[in-house]
Amino acid sequence: MERIIIRRFKASDLPSILRIEKISFGPEAWPPKLFREYARECPKLFLVAAAGRRIVGYSIACIARQAAELASIAVLPEFRGRGVATSLLKAAINKVRREGIAAMWLMVRSDNKTAASLYRKLGFVRTSRISGYYEDGSPGTRMRAVL
Repeated sequence: MERIIIRRFKASDLPSILRIEKISFGPEAWPPKLFREYARECPKLFLVAAAGRRIVGYSIACIARQAAELASIAVLPEFRGRGVATSLLKAAINKVRREGIAAMWLMVRSDNKTAASLYRKLGFVRTSRISGYYEDGSPGTRMRAVL
């Protein structure tokens, strides 16, 4: 297996990120403008996973007040199950901790058992369920981890 490197997002990564986003989220994929905004607003916590020269995943987190939010995380299908998302999330958590932030939260589709399992493995617990959270009307589960 190729070695995965976690590093900060660069503008030249955007086409690869958009491809991962479209493959992962289909019609609910974020537009390029939103990724540019995150790169501007949360540059330290917009991370990419690279296998050689290929971008295979990304995560975006932002700090607001005394907590951080994981805004999005996605990995190419052929790299899922190899620890890429775990590495991205651990790197984000470590960066957030270094900023002196004590908690991180996220939203996950209530039916996304794989993602919820990853988050639980890294210390996140369910705090609430929000009906109709997603654009298609699906419920979301809010999770939080004390860092």
